[in-house]
Amino acid sequence: MSTVTFHTAETTKQRPRESELAWANRTYDPCNCGIHLCGADHEQNRVFTIANFLTETDGAAQLLWDAVKAECEVEKEAGDFLVDLCLSDGIERDFWCSRQMLPSLERIASGKEPRR
Repeated sequence: MSTVTFHTAETTKQRPRESELAWANRTYDPCNCGIHLCGADHEQNRVFTIANFLTETDGAAQLLWDAVKAECEVEKEAGDFLVDLCLSDGIERDFWCSRQMLPSLERIASGKEPRR
């Protein structure tokens, strides 16, 4: 199970002020260990954080990313945002995901759905 930090006005108790500011400013704030959902504003040519799903270890981050990728990856042309694997030494790799896959992604990351 992971901890999530969404960058919305209604954030978790972990970093509410930073998250509210990040959402308002559409800033880029990937986590240090977990998976990072990265959106893009093509008109302003910049990327921003949608959410971070935090894990305790790099190994847990890799397992979570693999599970989410197996269930939620889409072709680049169908993708709305990137899902980054964030390890303690930086972003390792990513894949494309669509908005329609967000409920599945959240279920997997919250541990409410069995991982394959």
